[in-house]
Amino acid sequence: MSSPEPDLSETSRILLKKAEEDATAVREFAGNSEIGDSIIGFHAQQAVEKWLKAVTAASGVRHSAIHDIDRLIEIAEAAGIKVPLDRDRLAVLTQ
Repeated sequence: MSSPEPDLSETSRILLKKAEEDATAVREFAGNSEIGDSIIGFHAQQAVEKWLKAVTAASGVRHSAIHDIDRLIEIAEAAGIKVPLDRDRLAVLTQ
């Protein structure tokens, strides 16, 4: 017997909260010279990734564990979601 699928609206809410937490970390860390750029970049990538997953989940899109921002933008756009962000600047966060 398999587990029931998670409720997408609940998934979206959880992901949005986590994205906001990562964005807060970026803002806090950016002003601290003792925290390296790679740590700040990691949390920036996580914030964008979780935000994209939240908006796609809210639109009823199910997808596997994807961590590539460019791919997540493609999925969002294929679902008719306008992504109001600079794709090229965001895609570098995946690296």
